[in-house]
Amino acid sequence: MPTIARMPKFDCNVSEIASVINRYNYYDSVAPNFGIEPHDEPDGVLPVYHTKLNDALGLTAFSEDRKPVYVAISKDIPEDKLPRVCAHELDHIKSSILIKYMDLPEPWSEILIEGYPEFRRYNYWKKLGELENAKNVIRESPYKEALFLANLIDQYYVGKEGVGYRAFIKDIKREKSVRKVFKRFIEQYKSKAN
Repeated sequence: MPTIARMPKFDCNVSEIASVINRYNYYDSVAPNFGIEPHDEPDGVLPVYHTKLNDALGLTAFSEDRKPVYVAISKDIPEDKLPRVCAHELDHIKSSILIKYMDLPEPWSEILIEGYPEFRRYNYWKKLGELENAKNVIRESPYKEALFLANLIDQYYVGKEGVGYRAFIKDIKREKSVRKVFKRFIEQYKSKAN
């Protein structure tokens, strides 16, 4: 099974979650990365907690200097939803570069941050040719607006090195600002929609 080049090792003593994290390594090797390179990802050891969460199925915590601190997975998740929630939270770790350069206010910051894991999962199933599973991502996503926006970015964004969502992420990394790149997307979208 392929390994992730720089993703942190996840310290988890809960066997159900540990096995899901191991399966994530395969998912991560197959799913499109959309411009996130191994050197963009944090490394080290990151704790994963299986705990009671009030209003969420999963949570990825970041420090004030925008580095991932831990992942928490709710004890109340139905077993069939566990892989999806774990993949979603681990994708937040993978895409922590978006947090690093986030300079937009709510709700846009949350929508863009939640868009990466949802759009990645959707495209994973499309890449495998499993269109029903891709449709299920759309139906079941708690972040439909984020998935919709990521899809619009993929369709309309023209960046310095290409088009689509991958170019959008690469431009964020290059310009070290989500705001500048998102503003460019809005301008491009408006000009094409008219």
